[in-house]
Amino acid sequence: MLTEYIYIGDYKNPTIKLGINGEFELSGRSLPENSRNIYQPVIDWLIEYKNAPQVSTILNFKLEYFNTSSSKMLFEIFKILEKINKGKFKVTINWYHEKEDEDFKIEAEYLISNLDLNLTFVEIKQYE
Repeated sequence: MLTEYIYIGDYKNPTIKLGINGEFELSGRSLPENSRNIYQPVIDWLIEYKNAPQVSTILNFKLEYFNTSSSKMLFEIFKILEKINKGKFKVTINWYHEKEDEDFKIEAEYLISNLDLNLTFVEIKQYE
């Protein structure tokens, strides 16, 4: 049986919260030496969640920075979310970014450009 997944990050690794209620959050920074070690449990959890998802799934994407190896793993996560985003099931990604950081918005658009996902940009003043 699926239970909530929480990974508490640090200055290099993201905090990850995956709720069985369909509310997910990635926050902090993602600069791990081995991204697979951080994200494989998330991918495994999402594959199981995909079998019985909530009608509405929301990912609050609050990473202030992620490296190239993390972006590859994030793309894998987004591909799973796209598979959930069918029929009566809807997935929304709320992508938080600093107002002045246009590059981060472009990165978001690039990551999901070939995927059928709903992306909402949420401007924030500045990461603390």
